[in-house]
Amino acid sequence: MRYGPAGGTFTATFEREGAGLTVRTEAFAARIGDPADDAHGEPELTLSAC
Repeated sequence: MRYGPAGGTFTATFEREGAGLTVRTEAFAARIGDPADDAHGEPELTLSAC
């Protein structure tokens, strides 16, 4: 989904690496990795602009 004057949808690609998943579009990349070393075992999420 996209917001703003540009409109349209993102074209996404998906890449699986071990226990992680990377989602890439022309605007951003998101990586969901292995559970973090915390008490709750939550997966780690990293976002970056392209």
